[in-house]
Amino acid sequence: MGAQSSKYSKEIKAQMTQAFKDIDTNNDGKIQFSEFLNRLMYGVNVNQELVKLCFFLLDTNKDDALQQSEFERIFQVMMNASEESSINTILCDLIDFNGDGFLDQNEIKAMYEFYKKPVPQSANDLGIKITKKKFEEYIKAHFDFDK
Repeated sequence: MGAQSSKYSKEIKAQMTQAFKDIDTNNDGKIQFSEFLNRLMYGVNVNQELVKLCFFLLDTNKDDALQQSEFERIFQVMMNASEESSINTILCDLIDFNGDGFLDQNEIKAMYEFYKKPVPQSANDLGIKITKKKFEEYIKAHFDFDK
């Protein structure tokens, strides 16, 4: 992800750095889940389960905190999202760790790891690599965070 940082303009990079500092209220250089949740819930009713899932997906080194480079992933996803993007679409973009536009079994498995559940046969039947659209339909049928 460090290589991706260089593709952002200085202005965007400064905004990402400032947002990171604003959320990191204890100034330890990491965003804890409580800081992440508090910022997202500020004046808004959010689905806490979805927030936990997003945090889990962003925390790629699984240290229960977001480093600056991990935090930048949410900016990348949100900059690519449109106003019409559903939560399921954004979730698919977060799950697509390598950004190839498809979801492979490892990326799908990450979502099930969060729920501490084995990947069901219905997910395995989707194929080795599937389009985000197909997985978005699967999410809608099995999870539907848009409600």
